[in-house]
Amino acid sequence: MHNLTDFEWLSLFALFVAWTVNPFDGKWFGGKKARRRYRDLKTSLIKIPSYILSVTWFVMFCVVATSMFLYLNFSRQKIHDRTLYDATLAIGLIVNYFLVKTLYYVLINRGYYLWSVAHAVLVCLSACAVEVLIWIHFGNNENNIAAGILYGIYVVWTVVTIIGTIDIAYNNTSKSFFGFEEIDPMETDDDPEMMQGNPPVTSRIHGRNGWNRRLQQRQRRRMGV
Repeated sequence: MHNLTDFEWLSLFALFVAWTVNPFDGKWFGGKKARRRYRDLKTSLIKIPSYILSVTWFVMFCVVATSMFLYLNFSRQKIHDRTLYDATLAIGLIVNYFLVKTLYYVLINRGYYLWSVAHAVLVCLSACAVEVLIWIHFGNNENNIAAGILYGIYVVWTVVTIIGTIDIAYNNTSKSFFGFEEIDPMETDDDPEMMQGNPPVTSRIHGRNGWNRRLQQRQRRRMGV
């Protein structure tokens, strides 16, 4: 770890940037509506406050970046098949990265709670695969041991994430992934057309029946039914 080369410093910086900056950010990522949606979700377990959840994920991103940096730069590849090293690179920096960065969108932004459970399971499985590959190289040097321990912390967090998504899916009505009703009832509070009881434009919802069902759901929630 001492006297890092220019390439190693660059890789460390690149990994931290990649994990802490979300290229999949959309209109609602981290916004007021997203925080309100998370706040209004029903859970059986204790719900982690959104600000604590955000800080925890940031810490996990830093842990992953440090772990991958240690493994990718300091593992001695000649001791093992290069294929294992390439597999770790592909699963850790592509598969797991993409799954993690899109989980928030599926769960909070779109409301596909059931699908988010499967999504979280894939996140965990990909993280476990990376941990196993790093474990194979544990005997290389102390840096690989540190990388494996750090990544193991992240693996445990992905298991916690699965539990949380199952809890949300069990206690809330999930949207149909292939259905036509893509409108979030909470968005109607900011839409003048919906507040006046008029159906929104066709691009916002498909079919008058879907609109009527949404209005009925809102009325039942307000009445506490």
